[in-house]
Amino acid sequence: MTNYNTFENIFWTVADELGIAAWWELFDSDNFDMVETRIAETFNVTDVTEVEGFLDWYNEMAEDL
Repeated sequence: MTNYNTFENIFWTVADELGIAAWWELFDSDNFDMVETRIAETFNVTDVTEVEGFLDWYNEMAEDL
């Protein structure tokens, strides 16, 4: 779960860049692809699901919608 902080930082950086204040507006949009791409790049993988903890983090947010 140590990657959660990195995921959150990337998520909110993208949200700030896009002027989005509510997390669900970014999560539930096509712009979430930007978050996934940056996470994959940060961890040097091509598929974001390869990053430890990503699917757990993603699923927690999906459950909160």
